[in-house]
Amino acid sequence: MRDNGLVLGLGNNIDYEFEWSGLDFQSRIDSFGIEFREIQSVPHVVRSERELVIAVLNRIYADGGGEFFLESPSLASEFAPGAPKKITMGGTGIRAAIALDRIGIASTAHFVTMNDDVRRLTPRGCRVIWAGTKENLYPHLIFQYPEGAAFRLADGRTVRSQRSNRVIMSNDQDNIDLPISGALGEVLKSARVFQVSGFNVISDEAQLIDRVERLKKAILELPAAGIVFYEEAGFYRPEFRDRIFSILDGLVDIYSLNEDEFRELVSPEPDLNDPASVVGGLDALRKRFGVDTIVLHTKDWGLVRGKNAGKYAGALSAGIRMAATRYAKGDDFTAADFAATADEIKSPEGLAFREKIDGLSLSEIVCVPGYRIELEAGKATTIGLGDSFVGGFLSDL
Repeated sequence: MRDNGLVLGLGNNIDYEFEWSGLDFQSRIDSFGIEFREIQSVPHVVRSERELVIAVLNRIYADGGGEFFLESPSLASEFAPGAPKKITMGGTGIRAAIALDRIGIASTAHFVTMNDDVRRLTPRGCRVIWAGTKENLYPHLIFQYPEGAAFRLADGRTVRSQRSNRVIMSNDQDNIDLPISGALGEVLKSARVFQVSGFNVISDEAQLIDRVERLKKAILELPAAGIVFYEEAGFYRPEFRDRIFSILDGLVDIYSLNEDEFRELVSPEPDLNDPASVVGGLDALRKRFGVDTIVLHTKDWGLVRGKNAGKYAGALSAGIRMAATRYAKGDDFTAADFAATADEIKSPEGLAFREKIDGLSLSEIVCVPGYRIELEAGKATTIGLGDSFVGGFLSDL
């Protein structure tokens, strides 16, 4: 197994991926008498099973994925105990590590959670730094709904999904605490790339500052040529993003985010079909967070903007191919599957957007179209696609 000097962090968790057909959401909607007006706008905190169903319907209606905070950890352990589900490991770092392991690349991952499921699911090619002291289980609930799923509400209205996506709900104290291992700095002394994500569920500002300061101290141990790759996430307190980057103060080399996060962060909301709108939004984020290179990954294309954009073209292509492979094959894809994805048909929307980008004649930008992969209804995997993109991108650095 090849060792590229990759260190991935910061958090990990156990996911309960529910089989959509086994949940019978329509019966739950009928039982709770949910009406259309209730799904228009929902709070970020879910306090009951009824609110959980409403939150999922809200994201289906909005044609997007999303993340919600469960008021009590017991909501996660008590929801639909008999429903069929797959137990997997989540977190950007570990899902990227799993993708890398599939194509024969070793890595080191920083964990905050440890239990029997974590030990069972950690790939052999991944060395672990565990920052915790006590084993816990705080499962994340993941609802992956298919394209075309339709639900009848109590007032006679119907909600239908336009595309497949996922909704995540959790109350995970290990990731809220997010301890930073004292061994991280020593490990980074010999690293080439350090991938960072995971501050998004912290709610206390003093705690956030402490964790980011600890992270900064570790990052300063990286060799001069080391790369810090920061992957965005859905923050419970969005204002914390600016606090993080003010503390890290130029230490992040590459900032990466998906289309939902991009829409949330840029105002007015950018038009993903308008290259000038996209580039303007990316440049605004580069200035806001003090990073030169920014990566945007969407379902139809990926883009790198910055002075060094050209040298990341191969990494961008690998990231898009890795995400497409997971979309089609799920967790159990192979290196051969990853290689074969390169022969899939390119997304027509992605090709059209790249042509528009090329028409801007900008020197500091690279755009790569995604793939058009046709699958039977309910066969696509929408969980962890961004994390798999990260793994693919890092594989080429």
